[in-house]
Amino acid sequence: MKPFVIPIILWSYILSATFAKGFWGAVYGKLVTALDLSPNQGWILPIGFNVLVACIGVPQVVTFITSLRRREAIPVSRHIASALCIGAMCLSLAASFLYAVRTHQQLEAAATELMGGSEQDVFAAGEIVHGFYSNKLVGVGMELPKDWHPMTLNFTRRAKLSGAYTVAGNDEQWAEELAVTPPGTYALLDIRRYPNTYTGFNPSLVVRAYDKQMVAASGINTLEVYANGFAAVREPYHVLSGPMRKRFGTELGYYVQVECRSPGATIQQHVYVTETDTLYVVLVASAIEEIDSATMQSAIATLRVNKKTPGP
Repeated sequence: MKPFVIPIILWSYILSATFAKGFWGAVYGKLVTALDLSPNQGWILPIGFNVLVACIGVPQVVTFITSLRRREAIPVSRHIASALCIGAMCLSLAASFLYAVRTHQQLEAAATELMGGSEQDVFAAGEIVHGFYSNKLVGVGMELPKDWHPMTLNFTRRAKLSGAYTVAGNDEQWAEELAVTPPGTYALLDIRRYPNTYTGFNPSLVVRAYDKQMVAASGINTLEVYANGFAAVREPYHVLSGPMRKRFGTELGYYVQVECRSPGATIQQHVYVTETDTLYVVLVASAIEEIDSATMQSAIATLRVNKKTPGP
């Protein structure tokens, strides 16, 4: 029985990965959250697990091959166990290879994220001191709601992907399009009413910046035209008002009120758009309860923008 211990472990994993994808999906999801990985970095997990499983069988296979070379007497059970072990290892390595080929774009993006870059630099330039957020690189500052929780950059990336799938429903292609981060897009801040372990709807205030030169490539050259894009929404989003010219904090920009109607809840989104010399700055407050919307709007009323900054 002893020679079959490792093959049983390997084949149990392979069979469970084949027939219990939901279970492993939940495991990977929890690991992604616990390790604070981005969606792209999360693809490393199944590849790493398959390689790890294959490595478990290495000692037994090496021992078996060594015995063959020495022409030792090997029981039939050990032959069978070693063959099962080799088969499982090959399947695990093949699965890793296929995952790597299929997700090579995500893995390349993950490598870029891990090495840092402009998005990471811009996000890291933000700091919160005594409840006040400031980012000198972008030139944005504002008071934050008391006792709300700032999220990491990778949490923001995961939230964007999750939101894209929630909005797109069964339209996977649309979800992927929504989740793509175009060049020149910078996450600045994502604060939530509850910690990131909260499983229900979590009211959020998200701040992003968009490089004007990148945006201009699509024919958008003014703040007004850019703000009008937030009114060009499709189901399940519905524009309730705007874009309208409005002052918030020290800035004069545009405001759009959008409602996201889903079977589970109706989410109110208040979108504020302003600009610096080089960036469009967008603030999105999302909430179900009016009290949460009011809290975030009070924070947005303290917004300060320095028009002339170094930029990303």
